[in-house]
Amino acid sequence: MINPIHSLAQFYLPPKGSTFADVTDPLFDAILWISIVSFVAIVVVMCWFAIIYRRRPGYKPLPSPSHSTLLELIWTIGPTLILVWIFFQGASGYSTLRTPDQDAELIEVTASQFNWKFTYPNGDFGDTLHLSVNQPVRLQLVSEDVIHSFYVPEFRAKMDVMPGRRHSMWFKPTLVGEFKLFCTEYCGDGHSKMVKNVIVHPEPWDEMMRKYVRWKDAENHPVANGARLYNVYCSGCHSFDGSAKTGPSFKGLASSTNREFVSGSPLTFGGADSDEWKNYVSESIKRPDARIVKGYANQMPSFEGKLSEEQLGYIMQFLKAVDGGTYSEPPKPEKTQ
Repeated sequence: MINPIHSLAQFYLPPKGSTFADVTDPLFDAILWISIVSFVAIVVVMCWFAIIYRRRPGYKPLPSPSHSTLLELIWTIGPTLILVWIFFQGASGYSTLRTPDQDAELIEVTASQFNWKFTYPNGDFGDTLHLSVNQPVRLQLVSEDVIHSFYVPEFRAKMDVMPGRRHSMWFKPTLVGEFKLFCTEYCGDGHSKMVKNVIVHPEPWDEMMRKYVRWKDAENHPVANGARLYNVYCSGCHSFDGSAKTGPSFKGLASSTNREFVSGSPLTFGGADSDEWKNYVSESIKRPDARIVKGYANQMPSFEGKLSEEQLGYIMQFLKAVDGGTYSEPPKPEKTQ
């Protein structure tokens, strides 16, 4: 049987996914109902006065009565007390939201156009934020380019990420399942696609890290390693199925024999195993402004020093697998409520 109160809450707020919901939601509800009651009361009285005090034929206005001190005090002190209560409730909630638990695990978050990268305490990284239920986490956020904003509606957690600064936030997830991380600060023409998955697992933190986060290149196929790097660094701007994004699609890149650029002469390849093709891919990742593909703008950041030669090789293996039709995107994990 559907709980009508629960259904009403879900009408304007997402499910409660962290302990912050118990801090923010009651104050939100209180301000909402204060606003509704005040609006209805004022409009009803205004309409009533408009009717009973309307001008009638032969009406002669009477001298205005003197003001009521009691009435003045009521409508001055009453709203003031409500505002003071709201201020202290908000200040108390803000203090809770800014003071992390002592046992919070640290995860580093890097925002860039148009991706999120998560680095865990063991050094592993990925583009999906894996968490353990009832385990508080503290996020250290940085931006590599422009202003971004980290927001997971179910967690009631939001933090703007300014370039050149480090930001910190924390929360304690309480609901197992898959949620969406949004960037809520316009950061370019790919802003709406800057969405990543946040998965809260039922396993304790250490077990969750072993099962879902731990990644060793030596234990995985080179194509799988390349797919992981693509998801972390490239998927925000480049598709591998030909769909339009900020940058050129990877579809057909490995089988192409030439490439045209905004300036300069076209480049001819001898296939994906040729030195020309490998050098071009490596150059495009390290120094993307060296050759701008025709029809696209110079928006890609440099990855010089961020990826090893071995990792560049994994990406090339992934590009060849995509072009040869031997790669398929892994299925997404099922949601758990």
